[in-house]
Amino acid sequence: MAEMATISLHDAGRQLATLLTSREQVACGRLLSLLRSGQIKAGFQFPAGRTLSWITIPTHYWAKVSSDKFKMIRYSKTTSKSGALMVRLGAFPEEVVAQVNDALGHEEVASDKWKAVLAATSHRYEVAIIEADWIAYEQRNPPSEPAPEKKTKRGRPQKKLERPLCHYRCLHNKASSSIAGR
Repeated sequence: MAEMATISLHDAGRQLATLLTSREQVACGRLLSLLRSGQIKAGFQFPAGRTLSWITIPTHYWAKVSSDKFKMIRYSKTTSKSGALMVRLGAFPEEVVAQVNDALGHEEVASDKWKAVLAATSHRYEVAIIEADWIAYEQRNPPSEPAPEKKTKRGRPQKKLERPLCHYRCLHNKASSSIAGR
């Protein structure tokens, strides 16, 4: 399998935040719930011999991922490994065996394929979403309305009035015109 076009979880979370008109820059919680429900599939590529293999992460795996751990897809200045969720190949033995068995019989001897898989287990791989799957999700779920403008926390806080200021101006103008009309 050649390298396939993917989108990182960070980029998917950013795009999801704009789709949902969220004030967050990366919609981590919503993306995790979509992965847990199976509406979006994610996985990773690993080298198995001369080819790259794609492993789709099963939905039951996401139930064990805490929201704090999943927030690693946000970039952080203080955490060097932020921006991506990394997994080890050994966490998905059934999926790896199925993938290797499907690939066997084509070009390599079985022992060479398994040697390459065992060598790959010591590495960590970045979780991503297949780009075609993400585009299909965006088409099924178009944005509902434009994102609200982000309010800055700089400057003086806006006063909370019971009635809008224009209401008081109208009352003032009525009173001024009735006094001038007498």
